[in-house]
Amino acid sequence: CASAREEEEAAKKLEEEKAAKDKAEALGLAEEEKRKAEAQKKKTEDTKRAMAAISTPKGEMSFFQKVPEKIKDLEINYSFLQSYMQESKKQYDEAFEDLQAEIKKLQTTLTDMRTKGEALTLDTAERVRNLENRTAAWGAAQREQARVATLDHARLLEQLAAAQAKQRWWLHLETLALLAVVWVVSVGVRQ
Repeated sequence: CASAREEEEAAKKLEEEKAAKDKAEALGLAEEEKRKAEAQKKKTEDTKRAMAAISTPKGEMSFFQKVPEKIKDLEINYSFLQSYMQESKKQYDEAFEDLQAEIKKLQTTLTDMRTKGEALTLDTAERVRNLENRTAAWGAAQREQARVATLDHARLLEQLAAAQAKQRWWLHLETLALLAVVWVVSVGVRQ
């Protein structure tokens, strides 16, 4: 009879602990769960001591003593596992958030680099076009200067040839005048 009462009290304690644990889980407070788990562990140890006080034949624990102990052990393990899973989930969530932020940052950097690269390519292409246009204009100016220089050279050669022809004509005219003077002098001397 006394052992049945003790077993009922142990069962009530288990139900109270389970109800408290369910309440803590509903609130979602990991800290409270840890405290409850520690309290439950302490109660389990107290229950173990109380059960040890109950004598059983041959010093073995009865089935009714083993079951609540196993249930409490399982509840404690479940509580620790649940806390561990929640902590792990938080850590993984934070890690994934960090990764997503890093990926977003890299995408922004790549977009900026692509934009700058395109702008630089356009600027370089524009400079190349300007240089090509200037080179073409300079080449055309050089060709025009060469053509003008060739024309000036030809004109100067013509002027030189004309001046030489004119000079020869004057030379011939002077020679004729000199011959005429010599003839006049020689005719005048003979008379």
